[in-house]
Amino acid sequence: GVLPFRNKVVGMASASPGGLGGLRAQSHLAALLLNLECWVAPRSHAVSQAGEAFDAQGHLVRAQNQQGMEALVQQVLWAAGRLG
Repeated sequence: GVLPFRNKVVGMASASPGGLGGLRAQSHLAALLLNLECWVAPRSHAVSQAGEAFDAQGHLVRAQNQQGMEALVQQVLWAAGRLG
């Protein structure tokens, strides 16, 4: 059969109002994506206290979140260039 998700490059990011930023959801999502035969980036990012993490324009305000998202995007772009 056709597997439309096979070898798709996926990066995971989440945000939640809690302290973990959605990490528990990421662990469940990763298992599903791997089962669909996606390539899941080893790096992920979770934004905690999401209510205070974004400014009025929707930009991340904390440097750690900006850096984490940048690193995730760079890893996804790197993999997509090699696997795509």
